[in-house]
Amino acid sequence: MGNHRTCMVTRRTADAQLLIRFVADPAGMLTEDLSGRLPGRGVHVMPEPQTVRQLLKRRGGLVKLAAVAIQVPEVELLLARIEAGLQRRLSDALGLGLRASGVVLGMRELEESVGRGERPLILMAADTAANSREKVLRLAQRPAREGGKALTCWEVMDRDRIGAACGKGPVAVAGILDPGVRKRVAQDAWRWLAWTGHIPQMEEQTDELE
Repeated sequence: MGNHRTCMVTRRTADAQLLIRFVADPAGMLTEDLSGRLPGRGVHVMPEPQTVRQLLKRRGGLVKLAAVAIQVPEVELLLARIEAGLQRRLSDALGLGLRASGVVLGMRELEESVGRGERPLILMAADTAANSREKVLRLAQRPAREGGKALTCWEVMDRDRIGAACGKGPVAVAGILDPGVRKRVAQDAWRWLAWTGHIPQMEEQTDELE
């Protein structure tokens, strides 16, 4: 990725797809643009509730977004809308990946994938049982034990939500294989993790976000 933008609040720089973009609608209402495709000038911020709160206090920096006076939505409603939108994007990406045969579900399919030498991005439900979590983490470390690089493993959502995204019952673990699907899922998962305060450490991001 190379389309970098600077967070208006923190001044940190990141790829635009990892930030949250805001634009003004025709009436001047500040609106989140989670897809990054809405027309008009925009500002970017880190995907963190506290950063969005600070943005809303900086009316002066938002003036450039519209020819009319900028209106700011109620803070808590906006934050709830963003959280729901980020979760929906991640769920949609998982569902699209499954339909494109780019996702494997469950421990057995994941083990078979890794056994074939594939390197899936592993998404594990946050409410996975402790013994199952240990198995998944050991599997993610297998390539490292064999002299390679560990697989990326992130905890997102819960079993019911992962399963619902894939049109299934509860699912504890999924592996993303297809490169195109993997990139979108990684971006959406990273923003969701950042928003919920579980952002991966830089060393855990490996190549998923590049």
